[in-house]
Amino acid sequence: MWCAGDHPMKVRVTLTPAGRMGETFFENLAGLGATYGDVSKIHTLQMMVLFEEAGVKIEGVPGVVSWALSNVLPPIARSLGYQAAYSEYHSAAAATAQLNT
Repeated sequence: MWCAGDHPMKVRVTLTPAGRMGETFFENLAGLGATYGDVSKIHTLQMMVLFEEAGVKIEGVPGVVSWALSNVLPPIARSLGYQAAYSEYHSAAAATAQLNT
């Protein structure tokens, strides 16, 4: 997101149901963003693995491109070592929630 004003922007988002990864998706997205210096700098293959695991669909591109992004790139990314979740970005709260499901 981008804020054109002089003041910080606050955004509150509620997603229900949480989906396959729930809180873990956002923890990993934030952690990877911090590691890469910004979310926009996260490697495309890493993002495709995150998106696939969370069930995020890419829209606004031709169908064949969307299909390739969702079905071709994630297996390639995994073969190169990219993961959907990393323990260093996983909070105790998310771990407890996963144990209870």
